[in-house]
Amino acid sequence: MYKAILAIYDNGKIFPIDNEKITVKKGKVLLTFLDDAEISEIPAITTQEILKFKGTLKSFPEDSLQFQREIRNEW
Repeated sequence: MYKAILAIYDNGKIFPIDNEKITVKKGKVLLTFLDDAEISEIPAITTQEILKFKGTLKSFPEDSLQFQREIRNEW
């Protein structure tokens, strides 16, 4: 399982954009550095905005797991 967050890296420190707390004490990380121009184009989205979609696929008429697999295969 993984969790992706949008953050700013500044002089060896990571600052989550949405002030999201990082609860992991120790673990592997994968950093992808974006150009500053790209960062300013990313609209800020809050955790509350994301959570309103929680459970959306439960009422999906198709098998949600199969649907997710098909979407991933398209990428």
